[in-house]
Amino acid sequence: MIGGGINSLRAAVANNVARTANFFSNDAVRNKLVVGEDGGLTLLTGVPKESLKEKVANGALDWGTILLSVAGGPEGMLTAQGGRSPAVKGFEEVKDAVKTVHGNSKASMKAQHGYEIFNKKTGETLEFGISGQKRNASQIKNGGSPRINQKLKTKYNNNPNVEGRVIDGNLGKRKNALDWEQNKVNDYSQGNNGQGPRFQKRPQPK
Repeated sequence: MIGGGINSLRAAVANNVARTANFFSNDAVRNKLVVGEDGGLTLLTGVPKESLKEKVANGALDWGTILLSVAGGPEGMLTAQGGRSPAVKGFEEVKDAVKTVHGNSKASMKAQHGYEIFNKKTGETLEFGISGQKRNASQIKNGGSPRINQKLKTKYNNNPNVEGRVIDGNLGKRKNALDWEQNKVNDYSQGNNGQGPRFQKRPQPK
């Protein structure tokens, strides 16, 4: 069936583009296209990270599909919609797949870290936060974070009395991090008359 074959090719191209993107982005793309029994395409989000062996095996299968389709001539190379090549279609679908799960979405699988911003003179906690921004080796060693640096500059105007530190560098996926952040705010409020940290925008105590 031509439609199913074209969709198999589109899925193979899209998944290989995503696999290449993951090589350069620490597996930021957690989506893939699969072809159903009816020959239609389905986008799966939040898929588990592929191991090196799985990347090699799945990549080989996808390339096999691509090469067989190329060998099939024009019918194997063109889609039924406007004659666009499957490579173009596949690239468009990968861009859509990346947008499907935003880094701040609860469904994001991107690894998160949790931090605290505080007044170093008084010891007062000013807020708790989470971030999935990548930390360099120096930041990991010293408890720093790009998100902390941004907050200190834009929200606290580089106040010399305000500092930040990562207090949990491995919170896992976004949902776990959101739960951690809520728990930290709740715990703080129990000793402060039900109030959260002074500059905590969200979450608020529950």
